[in-house]
Amino acid sequence: PAPAPAAAPAAAPAAAPEAAPAPAENPFKPSDVGKRVTVQGYGMGTLRFVGPHAKDGKPRCGVELDEPKGLNNGTAGGHKYFECPDKHGVLADPRLVSFPGSAPVAAPVASPASPAPIASPASPPPGAVVSHVQ
Repeated sequence: PAPAPAAAPAAAPAAAPEAAPAPAENPFKPSDVGKRVTVQGYGMGTLRFVGPHAKDGKPRCGVELDEPKGLNNGTAGGHKYFECPDKHGVLADPRLVSFPGSAPVAAPVASPASPAPIASPASPPPGAVVSHVQ
C-alpha cells in the first residue's frame, strides 16, 4: 500500500489588526480660547482655535498674533479655523504654545541634537605623543 500523504501544516492564526494610535490629546481646552498665549518662534497673540487639524487630526492651536509674523489669516490648507488679519494667523502644534510667564502646557518639542563639542586648542589630538618640557 502507498504511504499516506503527510498532513499539511496547520495555518497560523491571523494576527489581529493593530489599532491606529489615538491622536495626542490637546492640553489646551476650548475654554482657553480668547486667552493670551506665546507661540515659540512667533511671539505673543490670542488663542482663537483649539482642536484637531482638518487633514491629519493632530491637535492644533490657532493663534492670532499681535504682529504680522504669521503664516495666514486663520485659514490653512483651504480650511478656515478662525478669522484674523492677513499674516497674523498661525496654526501651531500645542507644544509650541504657552501662557505668558509659564512653561509650555505640553511636552516641549525635541530640539535637534547639539553639535559635537569642539576640542580645546590646548587638547592634543587622540593618540598624539605629548612631552612636557619646562
